[in-house]
Amino acid sequence: MSWNKDELLETLTFPGGFLPQDGLDTALEHYDEIKADLYAAIQRSPEDVKAIEAIHNKEYSLKFFAMYLVAEKQDADAFEYIHQYFSIHGGNAWTCIGKMKTADLTQVLAALWHGDIKAKKDTFSLDGMDPYAYIAFVDACSL
Repeated sequence: MSWNKDELLETLTFPGGFLPQDGLDTALEHYDEIKADLYAAIQRSPEDVKAIEAIHNKEYSLKFFAMYLVAEKQDADAFEYIHQYFSIHGGNAWTCIGKMKTADLTQVLAALWHGDIKAKKDTFSLDGMDPYAYIAFVDACSL
């Protein structure tokens, strides 16, 4: 895939039921240029995602891919956005990333923590976290 920020983000946002491997590879190559867009996607509320899907009549996948990309880059700054997302939205947090199993989130978190003890401790101070997310956070501590 050739580098075009808008086309890349469109491919990752609405991939149409397939894994956009070329897009993911390009996203990793141009990570710094799209990092703000990935952070914004991670922060979108479940209500925002439903509204986007209703407008476009397509499944919104950028949040899902954004979590993988920040983990692949071991972008510790992204941890705070993921942490806040699950803390704020509780059980509704999963509606936007339904394809992401607890085990997948565990891998994302372990990659983001990358040995950061403070990040691990902060996770356990969260109130109202969805039980599946909490399990993933706990499991990630053992990796």
